[in-house]
Amino acid sequence: MGGMAQKPLLSTGSFTGFHSELASDIGATYLSAESVRRQSFCGNKEGWGPLSQTRYDFTPCFMDVWVASVAVFGILGGAIAVWWLLRKKKSFMVGKDWHFWTKQLYGTTLAC
Repeated sequence: MGGMAQKPLLSTGSFTGFHSELASDIGATYLSAESVRRQSFCGNKEGWGPLSQTRYDFTPCFMDVWVASVAVFGILGGAIAVWWLLRKKKSFMVGKDWHFWTKQLYGTTLAC
C-alpha cells in the first residue's frame, strides 16, 4: 500500500499531543527538573510557558500553579469550614411526636 507504513495511534501525536520525532528533545525528560534552574521556582526545561514549544499542551510549571492554587483553596476552605462547624455547634431539641416517628418508621422500611 503506497509508501507509508502504518503507525500506532499513540506514536502519531494525534491522540496524546506528543510527537515522536521530538522525543529526543523533550520526551524522556518531560516532567524532570534540571540541576541548574533558568527561571526562579521552576526547574523544568520548558520554563513557565504557558504554552509548550514542543506539544499541544501547557508547560508543567504553568500547570503546577493551578494545581497548587486549588490545593491551597481546599486546605483554607476546609479549615474555615471546620472552625465554623466547631464554633457554631448548637443542640436542637427534637419533639418526638407523630412526625418524628413516621420518619423513623419510613427510614427503617427503606433499609430492609
